[in-house]
Amino acid sequence: WTGGADGLPGVARPEMMGIDFFNSSNFYWYVAVIFAVVMMAIAIVRASPFGRIVMGIQQNEIRTEHLGYDTHRIKQITFLVSGGISGLAGALLASLLMYVNPQMLHWGTSGDVIIMTLLGGAGTLWGPVAGVILFECLKEWLSGRTPYWYGILGVIFILATLYFPKGVLGEIQAYAGRVRRRGEKP
Repeated sequence: WTGGADGLPGVARPEMMGIDFFNSSNFYWYVAVIFAVVMMAIAIVRASPFGRIVMGIQQNEIRTEHLGYDTHRIKQITFLVSGGISGLAGALLASLLMYVNPQMLHWGTSGDVIIMTLLGGAGTLWGPVAGVILFECLKEWLSGRTPYWYGILGVIFILATLYFPKGVLGEIQAYAGRVRRRGEKP
């Protein structure tokens, strides 16, 4: 039915303005521009009244609800937007690999994304990006040294969760805020 028992080959790369996206460098810049646009859009939404309501829900959902906001509806919208961004990322990955296989839908792949987000800091704009960099660097370094790298990465994640509950970037931002407050005159 799909033409392949192990996945879907032949996923096309985009064609735009005569640019050759089969060239890895061009495709990299295409993804980088999309990433920059998405990050700017997220930053704008976070600074908007809607973004402040979402942050209010994150900090105290009951209080936000008592202020008159339909928290269930706002969480649905947030879920839809994050799903759209995730779908865009998946489409870009499929275009990069020019192939989609069932392994991409494995629960471990989703688990890795959650670990990356929590490692970096789920409540921050750049935390998930820092989490991806940290996770991939650790994975690359550990996988070259031991076959048990995934277990070691799990222990590192548990320790990071215990000692850095806001994520690495979240804790750095919290520490910087404490230092700033100490430096201010009363």
